[in-house]
Amino acid sequence: MSFASTPHISVCLPVYNAQAFLSCAVESILGQSYPHFELLVVDDGSTDASAEILARYAAHDERVKVFSQQNSGLVVSLNRLLHEAKAPLIARMDADDVALPDRFAKQIEVMQARPELAALGGSLITIDQDGTPGARIRYPQGADLRRYARYASPVAHPAVMMRTDLVKRAGGYRQYYRHCEDYDLWLRLLDMAEMDNLDDVLLHYRTHGSNISVAHAFAQRMGTCVAQAVARYRQQTGEDLTPSLAEPSFEALAEIPLAHEEWVEFWIDMLPTLVHRPSVISTARAKELARLCDARTGATREERKDRLYRLLLALFHLYAARTSPQALVVLLRLFFLNPTRLCKSMCRKLL
Repeated sequence: MSFASTPHISVCLPVYNAQAFLSCAVESILGQSYPHFELLVVDDGSTDASAEILARYAAHDERVKVFSQQNSGLVVSLNRLLHEAKAPLIARMDADDVALPDRFAKQIEVMQARPELAALGGSLITIDQDGTPGARIRYPQGADLRRYARYASPVAHPAVMMRTDLVKRAGGYRQYYRHCEDYDLWLRLLDMAEMDNLDDVLLHYRTHGSNISVAHAFAQRMGTCVAQAVARYRQQTGEDLTPSLAEPSFEALAEIPLAHEEWVEFWIDMLPTLVHRPSVISTARAKELARLCDARTGATREERKDRLYRLLLALFHLYAARTSPQALVVLLRLFFLNPTRLCKSMCRKLL
């Protein structure tokens, strides 16, 4: 197949022991209706048949370029792909997902029409190991995206298209945030430009026990909290504290000198992210957070009360949605409210 010397899109596909789904992922890229791309693959020291599968595709399609390395982890692989990218746009892809045939055509049309965008994502449909479709996942659009980014990833990493020069200027992916390296990158890109999502479904996202979001769930949530606190401080001062921080943890958060009011807003936004695992909130930590939300500095009694309600309701909805029997236990530990008062307060706010 004839291949232009300068592709329009560099597709970045990191691979590690992905033989089960790799052919489906590669074929979904090679079958795109928009053909002007290079498919860059880093084989991160796979010990299964991934290398052989990739070699077959590279032999038959010159757009496929495979780079092999000793096992170094996802962040190293992503930065290697970024270094090798020749095109002005990068499209991310994972080795267990399936891109819809018109994904690139839809994204490049919008990226060309909207030069203010650093990155563009879209909707997903989950699939299981057998490819059976599940739920549709939509991501925020327009002005909602920046608000959403204050507590969660605003675009789906394996479905994103990004401007190569901006990603490189932002510094690429950082090893410190190795279980949420995409979220840290989005926050830095939002300091420089805009991002958005299409409502169109671009990708079938495969869910299984090897997903990073499953295998490293709590480390990912803690890293997300640290990345958000670092971003807030960076926006205020222009300084990025990441190089000086301990590993993502409560101790690392304590090193970030946010103002009192900013900490209150931070916990309102981020605490629901952490308490998927109630055990991370000790009694001492609960008292500390309750005092922080109820502190008198810079807020009226009604404002403090409203903050507490917002945090309480965020936790309530999180646990109610998961039908967790620990819901009220966590809320009581966190706020030390009398059970009767808690129920009355909930009812007043929910009805």
